[in-house]
Amino acid sequence: MIFKDISDYEEILNGKTIGDRMRLPQPYPGLGVRSFAIQGQGSVNGGPADLWGQNTTRTMYDTGYTIGLSSSSASDTGIVVFIDGIEFSTGKRQTTTITLNGRTKVTDTSGILFSRINDMAVVSAASLSNSGVIYAFDSTDTVSSGVPQTVSKIQGRIEIGANVSWHGWYTVPKGYQMSITGYILGTTDLAPSSKYCRIIYAASRNVTNPSIAPIYNKLPIPVAFGGGNGALSGTLHFPVLIDEYNEFKMMLESTGSIQTTAYIECILFPKG
Repeated sequence: MIFKDISDYEEILNGKTIGDRMRLPQPYPGLGVRSFAIQGQGSVNGGPADLWGQNTTRTMYDTGYTIGLSSSSASDTGIVVFIDGIEFSTGKRQTTTITLNGRTKVTDTSGILFSRINDMAVVSAASLSNSGVIYAFDSTDTVSSGVPQTVSKIQGRIEIGANVSWHGWYTVPKGYQMSITGYILGTTDLAPSSKYCRIIYAASRNVTNPSIAPIYNKLPIPVAFGGGNGALSGTLHFPVLIDEYNEFKMMLESTGSIQTTAYIECILFPKG
């Protein structure tokens, strides 16, 4: 996630100004009202699939799990990784830090059982960047050369040298709502061709009631992008509102293998 400054305190968020929202009780001290961006990046041929480096559709956990962490590089030793996610039993935002031991699996000792990983970031590293892909996964899985062996148990990753995760999703924690206000979409495939892609989103996967199936929609983007139209941006005049416990996720579908980045502008605010 990329946090940004809020400049217009009179902007209306679901019936209240940002200033009014800031005066509501804060479920998480210091979080308040936040303007941020969900940034997803991946390459899909066909799809749809979740927009992240794994280029697959994640298996959505309906139970809690302890996070395991590993790297595909033996050099990633002593690197501290911050993880922001959702606690399974409460739907609340929880965080933890885990120190990597290269390709060896390290199990989180916080005692928190997570149901979603929203964000990952390298917060301490002698080399200032990660040499391998960092994987966050259900710790019941085994690893080989630092790579989890069960794809369905991988729940987050940081690409080589990226320091932060490029996950195209966010689950809204208990006590909050999220408004999606704009987007920037881009692709490295700029040459005119027959390859195009679209962004789909699912906004109704409820972590406290997994029996509620996700409802898939398309962002109100006028055209597919790709080929000779390598970038699009826009503001949503009718922002998409995501309630607490629900996950917003971007999915990519394409007519050919195409590297895509999506930057979704959001405001997270206390519910009330």
